[in-house]
Amino acid sequence: MELNKFVEKFEKVKDRKGYYSTRCPSHNDQNNSLSIRVRNEKIQLKCFTGCSVDSILSAVGLQIKDLYIEPFSQNGKAQKKIVETYDYCDEKGDLLYQNVRYSPKGFVQRRPNGQGGFDYNLNDVRRVPYRLRELIEANTEGKDIFLCEGEKDADNLRKLGFTASSFKNWKPEFNPYIKDCRVYLIQDHDQAGFAFAENACQLLSGNVRSLKIIDLFADEILPEKHGKDVSDYISSCKREEDLSDVEIAERLSVFADNASYWQPQSETPILTEEETKFKSFPEPSERCFYGLAGEVTQLLINCTEAHIMALLLQFFVYFGNVIGRNPYFQVEGDKHHTNLFCVLVGDTANGRKGTSLGRIKEVFKGLDEDYERNSIVSGLASGEGLLYQVRDAIGKTKNGESKVVEDLGVQDKRLLLTEGEFAQVLRVQGREGNTLSTVLRNLWDTGTARNLTKNSPLKTTDAHVSIIGHITKAELIGSLKNVETANGYANRILWCCVRRSKYLPFGAELDENKINALKIRLKEKIDFAKNIRKMEFSEEAKFIWKNVYTKLESSRFGFLGKVTQRASPYVLRLSCLYALLDGQSTISRQHLEAGLAVW
Repeated sequence: MELNKFVEKFEKVKDRKGYYSTRCPSHNDQNNSLSIRVRNEKIQLKCFTGCSVDSILSAVGLQIKDLYIEPFSQNGKAQKKIVETYDYCDEKGDLLYQNVRYSPKGFVQRRPNGQGGFDYNLNDVRRVPYRLRELIEANTEGKDIFLCEGEKDADNLRKLGFTASSFKNWKPEFNPYIKDCRVYLIQDHDQAGFAFAENACQLLSGNVRSLKIIDLFADEILPEKHGKDVSDYISSCKREEDLSDVEIAERLSVFADNASYWQPQSETPILTEEETKFKSFPEPSERCFYGLAGEVTQLLINCTEAHIMALLLQFFVYFGNVIGRNPYFQVEGDKHHTNLFCVLVGDTANGRKGTSLGRIKEVFKGLDEDYERNSIVSGLASGEGLLYQVRDAIGKTKNGESKVVEDLGVQDKRLLLTEGEFAQVLRVQGREGNTLSTVLRNLWDTGTARNLTKNSPLKTTDAHVSIIGHITKAELIGSLKNVETANGYANRILWCCVRRSKYLPFGAELDENKINALKIRLKEKIDFAKNIRKMEFSEEAKFIWKNVYTKLESSRFGFLGKVTQRASPYVLRLSCLYALLDGQSTISRQHLEAGLAVW
């Protein structure tokens, strides 16, 4: 701050030729107990009654950074203005040096000279990471650490509750401070930022517990310089979506959870505008493709443009429905069966959602012809209509004595709903009086639901209803109301984002011999699963479940938390399916790990 503007903040100021005396605003001063002087471009304050510098500045609405004098040119106009100082301190918290940021943008480093001022060099000064003491504490507790390019970014992450530092001038001797931590390195989205990040990762790799790299703007064109950083991301979340700090923190946590482990690369990728349009999603874990489900999916992916996770999840929905309601996993008083609700989210054409479902139907074709003919329907419009498809027998009491059956109801209550326009389902259930959402929630939970309408007393028990839905991202955002996230409907759905996996201008044919061999095995597993009742964990799986259960139950908050609250039940259902496809009624380690990988 300019000295004259600084002095104006105080009362009864007297120029003593070399320093100013003034009333101290931090106590009831009647004697000009405060002196103000300048040494080495820094304003120095001293209250002779003992008031601290912080209390004095706070009393007049100033900050520590205001003590630094702005450099002036010969004509008296300010050349640059100090906007922030970043302190680099040792293990005890003593200041070693500062990185000073000016406006217009520029940086300079300086060190205390022992006389109340600074020398603008770092000769013989020990280098340390930014916020060293916090890194040491995090390392002791085995916490996660976020590294970003600048101190401003690190400070903004710290405000969200993360332990953060800067990697820009990272040195090998810094590694021991974070050797027991999981490290997430957030790179600036420009070519220079990629280069800085690559250099830092080479120094960190093998010297920390794990190392993942995050690009928050991966779907955007990569500029040469002046790209976006994590501070830009945080600002856009607040400005464009009005997100709270908690919601932004949870989004960044999701990025961290799904980030790829760093691998050395020979050169920085530079994407053209056309390439970024079709940039592929991160590859799912290989554990997702365990067992027969993985074999089927891997065979299909070679002859379709569909996304591999679209194939896998729809395979599970189909298999989980066709085997019926006998298998279950019990948690306290709740029984979790194998019926899944899954909605694929992708572009109208490029998502290849319909293509993926067609391939899955080919796999199951002929394995249960009655099921194919009677149990696969579409056109969800109302709770009453859905109940009618799986209704119990309807009878009326005649003459107050005997009961006459008017409708035998549905004997096979397996029902697979395929909704290529799931946006329409979301729209109709939002209409006043529509009971579809309520009925679907009950069918996912217990398989039992009823309509209380006097003229149409429909009821179903032990129905086994599953959903495969397709929707675009724009439709989803426009149709899914907050009430549907709060009342628990959305978190009964597995939402899977999909894209075209490849271009096959002439299509591709399935290998008939291979698919027929898989069909024989699949038919055996279907017959096996239909006769299984209660399923349980192996001892090894119990140990894993104990360790992951708390995170599954409590790792998300806010909007995202509402949509993912049923993490534990869904991991259980997926794990049951992996076990049944292995011909087992016991969930083993590999089945649980696969279920966790899909989730």
